[in-house]
Parts: sequence; structure tokens; C-alpha cells
Amino acid sequence: MLTHMNRHMTGYDVVLANTEESKNIHFNLRYQIYCVEKGFEEAGKFPDELEKDEFDDRSVHFLIKHRADNQWVGTFRLIIDKLHNLPIHQHAHIAHAHRVNPEKTVIEFSRLAILRPFQKHTRNSANNAGDPDLCIVFNAISAGIEYSKRCGSHKIYFLCRPSLAKIIRKMGINCPQIGGKTLFRGHRFPYKFDLADFPSRLFDTHQALQAFYRKNIYTHYCRASDFEGGQINKAAA
Repeated sequence: MLTHMNRHMTGYDVVLANTEESKNIHFNLRYQIYCVEKGFEEAGKFPDELEKDEFDDRSVHFLIKHRADNQWVGTFRLIIDKLHNLPIHQHAHIAHAHRVNPEKTVIEFSRLAILRPFQKHTRNSANNAGDPDLCIVFNAISAGIEYSKRCGSHKIYFLCRPSLAKIIRKMGINCPQIGGKTLFRGHRFPYKFDLADFPSRLFDTHQALQAFYRKNIYTHYCRASDFEGGQINKAAA
């Protein structure tokens, strides 16, 4: 049995997949969502049912677990590299004003994937923006921001649908559009989170900032034996 814990009483936990076993869970979830559910990738390319690409070696991987039934329900990753090496640079045109020094390392928030039965939680949260604690997306973004801060990166780029960007803004997180529309698995636009002068540029409301401080703790993956022995690795240690 696998387990982890988060000291905050929320419905979902974010876990850093920092072991081979946890990474395989991450890749298998991506296979289920990107290949089986959505058809974004060809399932036959992954006979081991682990969806991977060339960017995973430059990434840190995360899992999202639904606490009530102890089920892994989602994934995301942070690709760490120079901007011109990131997938967003391949698929979208970023306006010159939003580019960085080509030698500077930045982060792309990527492969946010949620199993279909749990996607309704994200949609429901868009109608309840005053309580971002209930949103899977808010949990994932908060953990990604916290990790990025810890590794010294001030820019997080991402490509998404305008509807998702609207949800993020409703939750009080500033995510300016930084380029025009591109066709990649549907219509997408490039956006960014700016962590410079944190938190003044990032959060539009005090409620969002307070929710971030409640949510930004993620945990490291561990086995049941580690949990029972009290050896819980916390990212905020």
C-alpha cells in the first residue's frame, strides 16, 4: 500500500513524485488521460502504458491524490530549462516583451491532467471562485509556484485553453496572456506566472494569497512503511 500525508485538511494532496515507483504512477495516469480518455497521444506508442516524452528527463513530476478514497486522480510536471528548449516555444509565439534572457533557466507548467470523473470538481470551482481551496487546479498551481520559488525561478510559462485561464483568474491568480492563439490540441494561448517581487505581481486578491499559504505545502512520495515509521519528507522542511 502507498501513502503520503499533508498537514492541511483539504480534499486533495499534491505529491512530488521523486521515486521510480511514483514516477511510473505519474506516467500511467498520463497514459490513461492523454491516450485513453482524450486521444491526444497514440496509445500504441506506449505498450508499457507509461506516457512519456523527451521533456521528462528535464522535469520534476507531481501527483494529485483524492484523500477521501485514497485515489490518484491527476498529474502535472514542471519542465526546467531555457525558454527556447521548452515545448511552449515550439507550439506558440511568445511576445518579445515576455521573453527572458536566452541563457536564463525558466519553468514550464505542463501535463496538467485530471481523470474524467474528477474534472467536474474543477468546473464547479469556477462557479465558486471565492473558495479556491476547493479547486484541484489551485492546489496544483500552488505547489508548482512553491517549487519554482525554492529553485529560484521567477517565470513559469504555460499553454492552455482560455477557459482554464479564466478559471485561474477567477481564483485571484494573475496570469497575463503573452502571445497569440495557436492550434495545439485545440485552440490554446500562452500565459505566464510572474514570481518576481513575490507575491505582489502574482495574486490579485488577499483571499487568493491566504489560500496559497494554506495550499503550497506539497509532500514527497513515500511508502506505507515510511509513513508508519514517521519518516514523512515534507517539502517545506
